[in-house]
Amino acid sequence: MRSSGMPWKVGMLGVISVVLIAGHVQAEIVAKVNGIGISSDRIDQRIRTLSAQEQQRAKTQQGMQIVLQQVIAEEVMYHEAQRNHIDRFTSVLDRIEQARREAMVGELANQMLQDQGNVEAVRAHYNAHKQDYKRVQASHILTETVEGIGEARAMLAEGMGFEAVAKKLSKDPSAGRNGGDLGLFTHQMMVPAFADAAFSMKVNELKGPVKTQYGYHLIKLVDIQLPGDFDTLGENERQLIRRELFQRRLDELHAQADIEIFDEAMSKYMKGPQPFGGNEMDFEDTSHDE
Repeated sequence: MRSSGMPWKVGMLGVISVVLIAGHVQAEIVAKVNGIGISSDRIDQRIRTLSAQEQQRAKTQQGMQIVLQQVIAEEVMYHEAQRNHIDRFTSVLDRIEQARREAMVGELANQMLQDQGNVEAVRAHYNAHKQDYKRVQASHILTETVEGIGEARAMLAEGMGFEAVAKKLSKDPSAGRNGGDLGLFTHQMMVPAFADAAFSMKVNELKGPVKTQYGYHLIKLVDIQLPGDFDTLGENERQLIRRELFQRRLDELHAQADIEIFDEAMSKYMKGPQPFGGNEMDFEDTSHDE
């Protein structure tokens, strides 16, 4: 039976309000389009896509009316698309396949994060590799040439402070603000050449030029912190370990996979990539029953 006008719409709002206020409860059918039910879960899903401010507005009576009408409009369009066999368009099938891939990869990533990133897994890894989490604090002066490092050393020899020289010469965009101070970091947080140099130094020692892909560095070691108990780690440090565990698992999957990269084909593509997409009217299967 089809209802019309606003009364039924307002009547459905009471059901939606209960769902939104009470939290996650059993889904209710709040409307029908051509006999197909629209559940309260659909309303919840739509609201979750909104910004925090929009979500607050959506939970008002007027806001829920708008959200309900949006979901109904989507359902009406979906039925019309089905009637016109839009689901057979190659472009639509391609997007469905891409969405399926992204959903599966996202779910696997979530599972990997849960397996590799729970507190006990992070604690066990940290305790087994504690020495890998030694941290140092360093400052640096970044220049484009070796001669720039020589100029920095000369200014230091004349008595200018490291911070002042960094502010004057360093090409690091943040040097003007922090005087070249990089704060505390682990070996894994820096590019290898820089990390190898910094972790081989003594406090107050200068080393450079050290060449990386960014240019030439003059490094001053400020402090060394040996790793403490796991419970002393901050959330940022724990998050770094989680990312490391996730990357290790990803590396294992790569090692197990049979991967081939065709450089010639890739080079040809990069020289003249073809536009994405195809003819919107291109059906994968053009035969259908009316």
